[in-house]
Parts: sequence; structure tokens; C-alpha cells
Amino acid sequence: MHRTFRAAVVALVAATALAGMTGPAYAGDPTAEDRAAARSAAERGSKLYNEKKYAEALDALTRAEALLHAPTHVLMQARCHVALGQLVKAQEAYIKVTRETLDPKAPTAFKGAQASAATELQALTPRIAEVTLVVVGPGADGATVTLDGAPVPAALVGMARPLDPGKHVFAATTAKGARAEVKVTLAEGETKTVELTLAGGAGVGPEAPGPGDGTPGPTGPGDDGGSGGSGLRAGSYAMMALGGAAAVAGVALTVVSLKTRGEADDEFDACGVGCFGAPADSVRDLDAKATTLGNVSIGLYVGAGVLLGAGIGMFVAAGSDAAAEPKTGSVEWMPWLGFGRGGVSGRF
Repeated sequence: MHRTFRAAVVALVAATALAGMTGPAYAGDPTAEDRAAARSAAERGSKLYNEKKYAEALDALTRAEALLHAPTHVLMQARCHVALGQLVKAQEAYIKVTRETLDPKAPTAFKGAQASAATELQALTPRIAEVTLVVVGPGADGATVTLDGAPVPAALVGMARPLDPGKHVFAATTAKGARAEVKVTLAEGETKTVELTLAGGAGVGPEAPGPGDGTPGPTGPGDDGGSGGSGLRAGSYAMMALGGAAAVAGVALTVVSLKTRGEADDEFDACGVGCFGAPADSVRDLDAKATTLGNVSIGLYVGAGVLLGAGIGMFVAAGSDAAAEPKTGSVEWMPWLGFGRGGVSGRF
């Protein structure tokens, strides 16, 4: 495939010149100045592509195509999009080349561009991720939905759509101001459903526990819980134990992640630089697995730090309470964890 890339780049400038001589089917009666400018832009784009300055190369090739249409321009644009990680745009460019009806007298370079586009499109398609976005909750039907800050048409909500691999932010906002946001990282070829759950009120997120929902709230000045030093100390031990367990789990996942990354490196070395097909898919799968494990381990480390910090704070507070005058009555403390929240519950 790399030899095909080099051959197409070498032929690009010549093909641009030939495009101006094939008549309105390609050029739309361009002027001599247009042809010269397109030839210059295409030559610059090819040079920048070889230098791996893909964004600049794409700009030059887009200008060349605007001046003078040539399948070779569009093919090189597709390759720039691939190098920039813009796989969906690359797919559309490849499809445009493959579906074009060429004149029987079209340059050989144009016919070669179509053949290359078909081959590269077949290799690219499995790499594109696919996401189905679902919005639920009060006001979901009329919510404004965005993807990476750009509006998402209502017709695309609930329907699978192709998406570039990488990090993305999905958000939905109702007329009353309720908002939901989800950040995801997509691996190549991953199929995923993303759900945005809207709360009932303006700007409402996950509700914190409190009186009336089955979970005791913080004790006030008139509550007997103010002297529960021994209870706080027991709670601190539990929090620190949970933090230690999270840290151990994080270390274990880190070890597995590094091992998986090593397996990916070994498979890539065995496959070689021109790796493609099933061996390349296996390498990508191992890399994606290693990344996922690494991300989870980082989350566990963060959770461990929060739990250990909370436990230490409770332990210090228990020492302060022990110095105060004890009150009658028993107090039991129990740490609790929920999605995106945590704390300590008391029972008197």
C-alpha cells in the first residue's frame, strides 16, 4: 500500500496538468491561470504530505481541487484525512472517487486513483467507530443535543452513526436548563450506545442523599451524633480499608495493562511496519484493551486517594470528639458509595 501511495504522489502533478486537457467533464473550462495555480497547489500538497505536514497538505490539495477537479486531488485529500484521524471524512472522499464516472479518455492516473481509492476504502471502513446516542428523561424529546459542541440533528438521535475514534463529548440540554453530559473515548471499529439521562429540574444533576430518602443527613447541633468519636473512628477504618482495596486493584490492573501493551508490541514487531489485515486488527485490539485497563486503574487510584483522605479526616475528627464530654446514647457510622458520590451515614 505504501508503494501505491508513493506512486500516486509522483503522478499527482502530471495528472493535474492532464486534467486541464480533458475538457469540461473534469475541468469545467478552467483558464490557463487556473490550471497553473492548481498544478502549483497540488505540487505543494504532495510535498507537504511527504513531509507529514498533513493539515497543511490538506489545505493545499483542497485549494487545488477547488481550482480544477481531479480524482487524484480527492484521493490525496482522503489520505490526509486518514493521517489526521478524520476517518469519516476520509471515507466520504474515497467514496466520491470510486463513484465518479470517468471519461474513456481519462488519464491513466485518474483510473489508478479510482482503483487505489477502492482498495483503501475497504481497509478503512472497519476502523470507523459507530455510536447510537440515546436521550432519556423529562424534556428529552425537545432537548438540544450536541456532539463536541456542534448541534446534532434530531433525526440522528437514536440512530447509529459513524464517528471518528478518539475522545468525544455528548451533551443534551432542555428548555428548562436541565443538562446531561457524557464523555467517551472510542477505539477504532468500536460500536457503542451512549445514553444521556436528563433530570427533572433546571440544572439538576444526581441528587445528594438527605433526610427523607432513606439515608440520614448530617447531624445538627442538637443531635446526639456530635459525640460519636468511637463511631467516627470505626468509619475511618472502613474508609481507609476501601481506599487500600481500590489502590491494590489499581496496581493489579496496571500490571495487566502493561502486560497487554507488551503483547501488542510483540505482535506488531512480528507483523512488521507494513502490517495489515487480521494481524493489524489484533494489535489494535490489544492496544485498545491496554488503554481501557490503564484508564480504569487511574480511576481506581483517584478513588483510593479520595477514600484514604476521607478516612484520615474522619480519624482526626474522631480524636477531637474523644476529647469532648461524651453523651449518652449509641452512634453507628457506615461509609457509603454511590455513582459519582460518597459519604458517611449515621444511625442513632
